[in-house]
Amino acid sequence: MPPLPEPPQGGQDRFFGQAALFTKDGSVVDSGAGSSCPGCEWRIAPACELGGEVTCSEVARCGRTEEGDLRTLYDVFLRRPGTGWTLRGAFCIADEDDVVTTADVGDEVRRRWQVWVPKQRVSVQPADGRTLVHLPAYFHSGQPARMPPTTVPVFGFEVTVAAQGEWEWTFEPGVTRTFHVPGSRYDDANPVVSHVYETPGTRTVSLTTRWWGRFTVGSFGPYDIDDPATQGPALLEVTAVEAAPVLSR
Repeated sequence: MPPLPEPPQGGQDRFFGQAALFTKDGSVVDSGAGSSCPGCEWRIAPACELGGEVTCSEVARCGRTEEGDLRTLYDVFLRRPGTGWTLRGAFCIADEDDVVTTADVGDEVRRRWQVWVPKQRVSVQPADGRTLVHLPAYFHSGQPARMPPTTVPVFGFEVTVAAQGEWEWTFEPGVTRTFHVPGSRYDDANPVVSHVYETPGTRTVSLTTRWWGRFTVGSFGPYDIDDPATQGPALLEVTAVEAAPVLSR
């Protein structure tokens, strides 16, 4: 096996990913690690520098880019956690910055997907925001439990993103709870997003929604997005009142 290449100076972290290595023009360099390979490390180096059977005079077979830049043949190495390096193949690129990992794709999706997730439309029952002390008030984010799969172009790929929501409600100072359902209403079979106010008064209720996502790149994946898309806090005023006495004959 030829000598193993060193990662590009200052760029080693770019070549850590979950599974596959891609190029920005929309081609797959390698997917030999499968859909799940946390901590996999990639290295690339010009093939003509590694000994072997490829000489520097042969790099011309890669041709040139549309802009006229010479493309170079690179060898691709993969190391799974706890194992040694293996040669996965070769590919042609003009610049090392054209190589991206699934983590890079995930970062790009995370930067952009705030506009794709369902918007918050918070509500409370009773609908006028006035509830009785010692009785539950029910809250809803106005969102679905899951973000429908959305397909968008990223780095020349058709990337499909889906997400599961998580809802953090602060019902009053010191009372914050997290739910994995978007909300509850009176007529739900098992309403869980509710709060009972023990004393009268007006409270500002706040909601923060976090969307935990996964994405596929063409037929590869799914891959986890490490950080959630966060919305809010959305604010809602609720007033708890004492029940008024009822006169009867």
